[in-house]
Amino acid sequence: MILLGECCFIFTQPRPRSLRHHSNSHSRTRIKTLQCLRSCELIDFHQQLIPYEVAWSLQKDIVKQKKSQIQNEGDCNDTLIVLQHPSVFTLGTASSNDNLNFDIKNPPFHIHRTERGGEVTYHGPGQVNFFVFIFVSSICCCFIFFLFGIL
Repeated sequence: MILLGECCFIFTQPRPRSLRHHSNSHSRTRIKTLQCLRSCELIDFHQQLIPYEVAWSLQKDIVKQKKSQIQNEGDCNDTLIVLQHPSVFTLGTASSNDNLNFDIKNPPFHIHRTERGGEVTYHGPGQVNFFVFIFVSSICCCFIFFLFGIL
């Protein structure tokens, strides 16, 4: 486990109407800030080439495990996966063969259909992918963010 930093939640509430007439325009909103420390599990494969189907399976397993942990324990740590893939094209739910610039029967790299949105995405060596899993226990929900950078 590694503590990646401090998270800050900001909640805003509009001021009651009765107070709006007696205040200037800068104080129309009250801001409450709640700070907490959350730990985040780091799964670091950035120096390896992880096949897309292995990474996708890992992500689904993490969500399943964390949901179970939230149901049993009430909370869980967030997770960050850092990795890169061998050359591959992913076809999201919005993709069609018209989106391809090559013959699907003779692709230059492996192709994987995904349950995620989007069209066609290329993943390959030197492109580092960051999958951030933020778990919200009160609604038993997982938000997954995908970021990438180039080595």
